[in-house]
Amino acid sequence: MESLTVAAAAVVPFVVYLALGAFARRVGWVSEETLANMNHLSFRLLFPFTMFSGIYRIEGSIDIDWFFVGVVLASVLVVVGASMAFVSCLSLSNPRRGVIVQALYRTNLILFAFPLANSVYGDAALLPATQVLMFVVAAYNILAVPILDYYGRRGSKLTVRTMLSNLAKNPIIQGIAIGALFQLFGLRLPSVIEGPVLTLGEVATPIALLVLGGRLHLGELRADTKVIVPTLALKLIVLPAIVLGVSLFLPFSAAQRFMWIVVFAAPIATASYPMADAMGCDSRLAGELFTTSTLASVVTLFLWVLVNNAVLL
Repeated sequence: MESLTVAAAAVVPFVVYLALGAFARRVGWVSEETLANMNHLSFRLLFPFTMFSGIYRIEGSIDIDWFFVGVVLASVLVVVGASMAFVSCLSLSNPRRGVIVQALYRTNLILFAFPLANSVYGDAALLPATQVLMFVVAAYNILAVPILDYYGRRGSKLTVRTMLSNLAKNPIIQGIAIGALFQLFGLRLPSVIEGPVLTLGEVATPIALLVLGGRLHLGELRADTKVIVPTLALKLIVLPAIVLGVSLFLPFSAAQRFMWIVVFAAPIATASYPMADAMGCDSRLAGELFTTSTLASVVTLFLWVLVNNAVLL
């Protein structure tokens, strides 16, 4: 029951922000143009602070389990490759294919990993959760740039040089890189600067969700049911089940196994929507998948907690 409460507590704020955004648009407080500009602002200015803050907040030296980190990162790459092969068989436009690939491999770990892991395993989950956040969240964003670029703006004409250039120019990647440099060299911001920087990192998600709520149209969501349902079934059920099965043959602790499951079982990352919008993919579908995965995860995450614990018995 406690795990269900934690999962619900993580999801309810998302629902509130989405509802407020929808309400603001319905009563005419914001226009579609204003929402589009706010989305551009969150991607270009605010989310880099979020990425930087997530790394900057990690305190002290971390004893990294490279085998665990390597396995998790390898699984993300495998899912990306399998997803790209899968969507190539679907009768969909490239902008929609890119969104589905991103939805299948990219998870909202920042808001779900720590509270869920701490609720279930306490301090034993701190180290694996920190390692996952340090490496996997960075990998999510680095991979998203060439994937969305390939399916969105450039298609098969994307070159290695162009991909590297787009990586360097991507605001989220820049935030990760600066955060990594601060962590590597033990740098700290002056206290008068640190406060505003960390605050900016915290407001990115609420603003992105308000925008998403304002731009989400339920009638269009129903029209995309044939895409949403199978994508979420793969994301929230099939992939975590495969991870659980494989993890039983590896020397992982219960906390490590749970974190690996959460890498795929948690809802789709908030940043997937503004990134899809900024890079020419189907932002409407990205928003629909994010919203539905967030709501469905209240149930599916609770079930995975029960399943993972039952395996230990």
